[in-house]
Amino acid sequence: MARAPPAPAPSALHARVEHIVHTAFWDEALHSLCSPEPAVQLPRLKLLYTDLRDALVPLFLPNHTLLTTLAAPLPPTPSPLHSTLALLQVVLCTLLHRCAPARDPAIDALLSDLSSPP
Repeated sequence: MARAPPAPAPSALHARVEHIVHTAFWDEALHSLCSPEPAVQLPRLKLLYTDLRDALVPLFLPNHTLLTTLAAPLPPTPSPLHSTLALLQVVLCTLLHRCAPARDPAIDALLSDLSSPP
């Protein structure tokens, strides 16, 4: 059986475009989440909830409370960003119980970061 040839390395132009796209994405995300207006934060937070749910689906049963929460509409709150930080702590605590102990230090570090946000 013949092996497929290795994929060619990305060109300098490809790497530059990828860098620009990543930078623009994160700049917009930071701008949205730093806004004091919940209406500006909500679209980005909805994307975060969807991305989290998509990443966690393989780890949990379909009717797990965490997946249900992530799939539900965002609850009305005067501070959606703080509510999301609380949910992220729940996600990490749930993963702490679900994942191998070798991952505990990484999860603990993330929990520590969330306990004292900037």
